[in-house]
Amino acid sequence: QWGMTDLMKRMPFLATPGNHDYNSIAPPQVSQNPLNNTGAYYDLIDVYTNGEMGGVPSGHELFYSFDYGNIHFINMNSEIGSVLSASNDWTGANPFSSFNGSPMTQWIHADLQANTKPWVIAIFHQPPHTEGSHSSSDLFERYMAAMRNNICPILEQYGVDIILNGHSHVYERSYFLNGYFGTPDQFNPSVHAMDISSGSLVEGTPYIKYTTGPNAGKGTVYVVQGNSGSSTTEPALTHPAMASVHGCDSCVGSHLFYIHGDTLTGKYLTGEGEILDEYAIVKQEGPSGIAGTVNDGISGLEVFPNPFSNVTTVRFEVKKDIIARVEIVSVSGQVIHVFHSGKLNQGAHQYTVNASAMNLSKGAYLVRISSDSQPAVARMLKVE
Repeated sequence: QWGMTDLMKRMPFLATPGNHDYNSIAPPQVSQNPLNNTGAYYDLIDVYTNGEMGGVPSGHELFYSFDYGNIHFINMNSEIGSVLSASNDWTGANPFSSFNGSPMTQWIHADLQANTKPWVIAIFHQPPHTEGSHSSSDLFERYMAAMRNNICPILEQYGVDIILNGHSHVYERSYFLNGYFGTPDQFNPSVHAMDISSGSLVEGTPYIKYTTGPNAGKGTVYVVQGNSGSSTTEPALTHPAMASVHGCDSCVGSHLFYIHGDTLTGKYLTGEGEILDEYAIVKQEGPSGIAGTVNDGISGLEVFPNPFSNVTTVRFEVKKDIIARVEIVSVSGQVIHVFHSGKLNQGAHQYTVNASAMNLSKGAYLVRISSDSQPAVARMLKVE
């Protein structure tokens, strides 16, 4: 049976420092230039400081970035704030002075401006939004507030898709947010959320993120995966921006990301091997060219017969001229067939699904119609 020593010899380990690491490096009551931070964490951890795996070199181990496939990871340091010294405060944690940027924020801008990967996952320890073993409502959580107020707006400016944190020993996953940098009592879903559905691809409500148009790049999912090794007894779990939560004295888990082309799927896997939460972000071009296209547009989407053995029909009504994409996708988000992409005129529409011609094997599929609004999705089942 493998132990941690055997595992770490074979698995890449790209860490992000947390407050417990920094207790022996630069605790909150100590003020020092972050460039002078040394200690056990930096002695043990090696990361990409010179852009060896993509990204803009930071030149040190305080923060860094790297590419993996079509994903750009940007790892920041939420522990280099200072509540005592404005000159050594690199996140804006100091409550007595205004924050005008730091070497870390300058690097974040440079790194994300240079990025060419279609997916971006940002990682740092202190969560901007949480009601677990820590609370976004608490005034003394200066490091959390600093990341929320000063770092997250930069990340959303560049269209970061996922912001992944720890620190709070629970699992929390947000709705599809945009421009929300306040405390729990300041959350307004009509203002701060692009989508307040479950985000489930299987249920037909994935989060749609446009790559063009007026809403291009808008929408971020915030994930608190803080219970991978520790848990909290009776956490509140009442943050209004969260779509899914899990926490108790024995609730532990991990987060899994699957990215296939234009679809990112996130899953929360418990220590007992159960998937308690699953969501997806689907990227596509935004509709353009027709006045008034920002509306639901689609009604009556159905597949008949369903289930089917070889041939079935997709039918729906377009309420007014729109720009849309009609396609068949797998439940994991892979596009199988595109019926139409472009202008859809008002009126009834139908398409024939021929399983033999499309090489559809037995199983479940989704018919998805995407426009500049919530997508219309219908589930269909191919049987032998």
